[in-house]
Amino acid sequence: DSGRKVEYLQVPAEGYPFTSPLNSLTVFAKIESFLGRNLHGRSQESMKPEVAQRLKEITVDIANVTIGLGSVVTAVQDFPRPSSDLTAGNYSYNLLVELPGRKVPLGMNRIITGDSANWTVTDRIVGQAGDQADEAVYQKLTLQPVERKTTQRSKVTEYTYGNKEVTTASADKTVTNSVEGAYLHNGAGMDLVIARMPLSEGYNCGFYLVGDDGKPKLYQLKVAGKDTINNEACLMVELTNAENTAIYTKLWINMTHKMAYRIIVPLATLQGSRMTVDLRQQPSLPKFLFFLWVITPVHGM
Repeated sequence: DSGRKVEYLQVPAEGYPFTSPLNSLTVFAKIESFLGRNLHGRSQESMKPEVAQRLKEITVDIANVTIGLGSVVTAVQDFPRPSSDLTAGNYSYNLLVELPGRKVPLGMNRIITGDSANWTVTDRIVGQAGDQADEAVYQKLTLQPVERKTTQRSKVTEYTYGNKEVTTASADKTVTNSVEGAYLHNGAGMDLVIARMPLSEGYNCGFYLVGDDGKPKLYQLKVAGKDTINNEACLMVELTNAENTAIYTKLWINMTHKMAYRIIVPLATLQGSRMTVDLRQQPSLPKFLFFLWVITPVHGM
């Protein structure tokens, strides 16, 4: 829209970090060329034939890239009181990241603990990119977010949630953003809060979702219909970004147990990719599912 030239690369079957040396060389060659041209410096335009061929393969014509349209959404100022409180527990899940050309299965664990005032929901994932953890604290009964801490390799980010404001602290800076209405974050336990809203067919609600960058973005929650997961009835809940409807998350929530049984999140970093989180069958335990914070996504979520 600004009239600036955009150069777009799409590298299939890659996340972060890259696994293919050829892909790495190709992207770095393009970065060098881009910086040299725009900063009026020197760059090496010649490249090996295999790198030049790969660059041609992963270059996307920006004219063929489309984004979702926006929608009119108004955020509520306060959420209704949750229908029930959380309970302590320890649960396991299957997570599948689907990339172009490959699938990456991961294992994860959720622990819910409580003290006299708050609940702590900790989601921990072990995978090829190293361990990741998301720890979120909620006020008992109201389930209002209090604070959150994410750890990915050596990177630690901490969030503090106040009345209509969010403070994000990382190693190099601290930023506070204001929020103009009711809000949730996209981290551990967010699905549990949604499952305790007054959901029914046709229900919809606007609110702000705070992503991993600490910035609130307006979303619409809508109950789109019914489905069956794990042989039990669920409501299909859609969370859609108000500015770009191509950014969304789907949750399958069982209203009897007030838990999500499945969540599907498209991955913003790789077009055509998505992440699916499913409850691992545990007949002796209650069932619920968690909302993962990684890549932000999309919600950048």
